[in-house]
Amino acid sequence: MTLEDQLRAVFAARVEASRSVDDPAGRAIRRARTVRRRRSLGSGLALAIVAVLGLSGAVWIQARLTPATGNGVAGGPVLLPHDEATSAEAPPPPVTDAPGRPTAEAAPPGGTARDIGLDLQVGLQLWTVAGPRYALNGVAEVTRIYRVPLGWVYGDAQQQRLLRLDGRSIELGNFGTRWLVSPDGARMAAVRDRRLSVYRIGVQGLATESEVPAPADARPVAFVGKQVLVSSGKRYAAFPPVGSDGPVWTQGLVSVYGATSDSVAGLVADPDRDEVCLASLEPASDGLVVISTGSCRADLPASEAKPLLAPGGGWLAEPDEDGTRLVDFRSALDDAQRPVACPIPAEVPPVWLDATTLVVADGRQAVRCRIDGYTEYIDLPTGLASDWSFVPRLLPAEAD
Repeated sequence: MTLEDQLRAVFAARVEASRSVDDPAGRAIRRARTVRRRRSLGSGLALAIVAVLGLSGAVWIQARLTPATGNGVAGGPVLLPHDEATSAEAPPPPVTDAPGRPTAEAAPPGGTARDIGLDLQVGLQLWTVAGPRYALNGVAEVTRIYRVPLGWVYGDAQQQRLLRLDGRSIELGNFGTRWLVSPDGARMAAVRDRRLSVYRIGVQGLATESEVPAPADARPVAFVGKQVLVSSGKRYAAFPPVGSDGPVWTQGLVSVYGATSDSVAGLVADPDRDEVCLASLEPASDGLVVISTGSCRADLPASEAKPLLAPGGGWLAEPDEDGTRLVDFRSALDDAQRPVACPIPAEVPPVWLDATTLVVADGRQAVRCRIDGYTEYIDLPTGLASDWSFVPRLLPAEAD
C-alpha cells in the first residue's frame, strides 16, 4: 500500500466515526425511542392507577349494598345511615285464626277498645281492651258473646265456647239458643232434652251444679238469687221450684228485663186498667209475686228493642225515638222518675259499661252516657266490619 492509500484509509475511518456520533437521523430516532419508552411507562402507570381506583370503587359499592352483620358476614339486617333510618315500627303479623294465638296488630288510627272501655266483637274476631286480638274459632258466626272472669263465652245458633284468657278456645256444649250466663259470669243455665241444667264455668269447661225437668220449649231468661227464671210460651216460673209440688207458672208477665239481687225487673199487664206497668217481682211458693209497679202506660212500647237493665238493677236504658232514656228503676216504680236523655241513635245494641254508664254508637263514634247527664264522645277504631258489636261485661262487682 502506498502512502497515499494509507492516508485515505485514516481519513475514511474518521469520517465514519464522526457520522456515528453526530448523525441527525440517529439522534432523532434515539429521541423517539426515549419518548416511546416514557409514554409506555406513563400509560402503564395510568392504567395501574385506574385499575386500583376501579377496584376500590367496586369494593366501596359492594360494602354499601351488601347486608352487614356484627361479624362481617353477609346475611344480617341492612344497617342504614342515620339520616336514612325511619322511626316506623316493623309491620305487625297478619290476623291469624290459629287457636291460642292472639294477633299483635298495631293499634289502628282512631279510637281503640281501651278508649271505649269495652271489648269489641268484629265478625269472627275479638278486639280486646287489653290490646290483643283473638280469633273466635269453632262457630259459623257469633250471635252472642260475653266477657266473663275466665275469658269470653260466645256461640252461634248451635254451639257455645269459652275463649280463655290464655287464648285457647274450648267447647262448652250444644245448647242452640236456649242458654244464659249469670250476671257475675260464673254460671251458665241451659235447656236441652227437657232438662234445665245449671253449670259452673271452669277453665276446662262446664261442671254440672243441678238438673231439673223442664218443658220442651223452656228457655232461661234470668238468674234470680239461687234460682233461674224460665219462660215457656207466655208463662214464667222459677227453677228449682220453691215448693215441693213442682213449678208454679205465672201468667201476665209481658217481658223480663233482668234481676235485681233477689227480685225480677219486668213489664206486667194490668187487665183491670188495660195497661202495662214496670214491675218488681219475687219468686214465691205460689209463683212470681208482684212487689210494686209504676210507670204505667196504655200500650206496649213502640220500639221492639227491650229495655236494658244496668248491673245491680238500679237503672234501665229504654230506647225511644230520639235515642235512649236512662230511667232510675226504683224512682220509676214510685212514679217519680226523671229520665236522663242519651240523644244518640243507637246503630248497634247499647251496653252498660258499669252501673252508671251506658255505651252506644252512632256509626262514627262511641258515646258514653252517664246517669248524671254527662256525655263523652270517643272515635271508633278504623277497620270495623259491618257486623261488629260491643261485648257485655258479666263480672263480679269487685271486678268492674
